[in-house]
Amino acid sequence: MVRFKVEAEHALRLLDEQLARQGSSGWVATQTHPSIADVALYPYTRLASMGGIDLETFQNVLPWLARIERLPGYQPLFPGRADLNFATVEMADKTK
Repeated sequence: MVRFKVEAEHALRLLDEQLARQGSSGWVATQTHPSIADVALYPYTRLASMGGIDLETFQNVLPWLARIERLPGYQPLFPGRADLNFATVEMADKTK
């Protein structure tokens, strides 16, 4: 498991660096709008904490996740199960 955590953290560093290159409102493949790359990477990234990865260490990743979750038509990974989704909005709802 440790081996995979190291690999996952490396992949997240690459994602974080790419998001930094795109700017504070950029996306994975473009600076102006989301693409299939964002859609494909979102679920794995959002659920990384299930593998013991602290997303707080990647300064561009959490804002990117929040941008995806604010897109029109966004649907949580597990509707009605905020405890499984780890989505920014649902996590905020759990603290109320």
